[in-house]
Amino acid sequence: MTDRLDIKEDIMGCQGILDDLRALSWRLDDIQDQMDPLDVATVVRGIETLYEIKFRKLWDSFNEFQD
Repeated sequence: MTDRLDIKEDIMGCQGILDDLRALSWRLDDIQDQMDPLDVATVVRGIETLYEIKFRKLWDSFNEFQD
């Protein structure tokens, strides 16, 4: 059974996207001449996939809570 705490934890997990994007931005600024563009694309796709999963989990928790 999903409760408010579960939803809160899922929301907090999704908020990490800002920290992840800042870390990626910092790293790219640091090594922009050394990192292959394909590697950058792979990292970005990985972050995208991770947050699709997190947002889907949040949505599922929200729907379960509503029932």
